[in-house]
Amino acid sequence: MNTGNSSTDCPHRQQLEHTLLHCQTESDLLQATRDNYLSIIDEFKRDLEELTEQVEQQQQQLQQSSLASQSCPEPELHFVDQSRINCELEIQNGQLSCQIKGLQENLKDRDNQISQLQSMINSYSDFSENNRLKEEMHVLKQKNCDLSRQLRDLPSLLKNQENQSVELCTKYESLMASFEDQCQELKDAKRKAQSLQTRLDQVEQLQDELRTERKILREEVVALKEKEAVSSGRERALQDQQKSAQLEMEKMRTLVRKMQSHLQLDDIRHRESIQRMNETTESLREELRTISENCQQMQIRLNQQTEVNQQQEQIIDSFRKWKDAQVRADEAMRLCAKRAEEHIHMLLDENRTLAEDYRNLFRDYKLLETEIKRVKQAVNCASSSAISCPPPKSGGLTNPEAGNDMARRLQNLTSTSQRIFNQNQTMNDQYCNSLISGSPAGIGQPVAQSILRRTRSSQDQS
Repeated sequence: MNTGNSSTDCPHRQQLEHTLLHCQTESDLLQATRDNYLSIIDEFKRDLEELTEQVEQQQQQLQQSSLASQSCPEPELHFVDQSRINCELEIQNGQLSCQIKGLQENLKDRDNQISQLQSMINSYSDFSENNRLKEEMHVLKQKNCDLSRQLRDLPSLLKNQENQSVELCTKYESLMASFEDQCQELKDAKRKAQSLQTRLDQVEQLQDELRTERKILREEVVALKEKEAVSSGRERALQDQQKSAQLEMEKMRTLVRKMQSHLQLDDIRHRESIQRMNETTESLREELRTISENCQQMQIRLNQQTEVNQQQEQIIDSFRKWKDAQVRADEAMRLCAKRAEEHIHMLLDENRTLAEDYRNLFRDYKLLETEIKRVKQAVNCASSSAISCPPPKSGGLTNPEAGNDMARRLQNLTSTSQRIFNQNQTMNDQYCNSLISGSPAGIGQPVAQSILRRTRSSQDQS
């Protein structure tokens, strides 16, 4: 009864569960591929950082070697240092070439990984995710091509850096001379900029004061309009009024602070602002009273809404528990159905084997029955011929010996037929007992009954 009610209440539950499982598996696979891509990108970034560090180290070593060559005055020592530097540079270039080969091999491995990931992604069913992943693969391949191109260009870049290091040393001296002059000019310009910035700040402060006064007038007009909206009794207007009132309060607080700072500078503005403040405070008090009342009403509504939400959560929890119970009941029914099917298949196999055994026994029994009939006919013919004509006395067997031989054969046939019949009867009894004890009703009974009928009819005929 529970399963019937669950199927009527949730007819599409199985489809939804199947789709949810499918979506979860796809999301897990996509998350795994995304993590693999992120790890590959991080490894590329690390390789790039290592290459940049190596290039910077080479540049520093070249600069140090160039400075050392300039510091030594003797030409012989300079020649020795230059040859030593060239040897070190050749060794370092060889090391870098080995590192470049290793990085190229790593890039090939990464290409293989990317191709494997591409084959995995092509098996997914979501077309939009496949397109996005293909775009990411394209971007990664472009980056990979750029990295390989940069690795190929590294030897030429190193040679260019060696040539440029010499040029940079000459340019460095000229730049150091002009650097001090530029520093002084920059200091003077910085001082002028600071003075201009202070003036701009003062002008901006004056503009802000004027803007605040304009905003106050505009806000007063908005407040009057909001009063009309409050009279209409709309909830959205109440919320907007509450927000605008809070903004007005904050703005008025800032204005009060600013006006207090300007009291000593302008008394006339101060008096006018006090009058405006009194008027606005009175209006704001009235608005705050209305807003407080509206807030209380909104609080009551919020409490009601929270109670409704709690009831809905309880309903959802009860539905989830019901769904879990239905899933468990369905699983139990599936297991019972599987066990019943397995038991039915087992009984059908046993029925087939027993039917074959019954057929073989029945065939043997029929053969024995025909043989017995044939022997009986032969015995009857022999007895009738013995009565009509005397027995011969040649070298063969006499009639009493032949009769004894035939009687012996008849006894053997009857004993074998009785043994087969008993065996057949025991098998029938065992099969009927197994059907009554464990198998479902109606399985294998027609075959057993037909075989029993045949054996009994053959026994009656014999």
